[in-house]
Amino acid sequence: ASGRQYLVHNSKPADPGRYTENNNILYVDEEGLIKRVVYGDRPMVALTFDDGPSKYTEQILDVFDRYDQKATFFVNGEDIPSYKNAVRRQHDEGFLTGNHTQNHKNLVKLSVEDIKEQVSLTDDALFEVCGIKTEYLRAPEGAADEKVKRTVNLPLINWAVDTRDWS
Repeated sequence: ASGRQYLVHNSKPADPGRYTENNNILYVDEEGLIKRVVYGDRPMVALTFDDGPSKYTEQILDVFDRYDQKATFFVNGEDIPSYKNAVRRQHDEGFLTGNHTQNHKNLVKLSVEDIKEQVSLTDDALFEVCGIKTEYLRAPEGAADEKVKRTVNLPLINWAVDTRDWS
C-alpha cells in the first residue's frame, strides 16, 4: 500500500511486535506496518554501544535516524535516571536495549546475589522508564564465567571487533 509493506494475518493487520518469517525478522507497528526487516540470509554488521546512556546517546540516535538504521544499546542502570528521554527515545524508535549491569562491575568477581542485583537493578530502572525488561546481557569487560552464565540466564552478547574507543 503506497509503497509500504504490511504484515497481515487472517485478513487483519498483525499485532505489533517481532515476527520470524522465512529466516527473516520483521518488526511490526500497531497498524501492521513493517517498520524494519533483518534479513537472515544476507551478510550484516550489528552495531552495539555500551556504557551508556550518556550525553552522546541522542546524537547517536540522530545519526541512525538520518540513515534509517538501528543498533543495540547496552545500558548501565545507574545512568538511566539521568538520561530518561534518551532511553525512552531509543526504545520508542525500535532500538534494542540490553543490560550492561547497574554500575559496570566485573561480574566474575561478584557473588551470585550481587550478580543478580546488578542485573535486576538495571532491569528495574529500564522498566520504570520504558516498561520493558532486557533480554540480553553484555557483561562489563566481556567477563563472564560459568557462574555468571548460570546466574543471569540471559544470552551474553560480546563483540567480534573491538574499536578500542576506550583507549
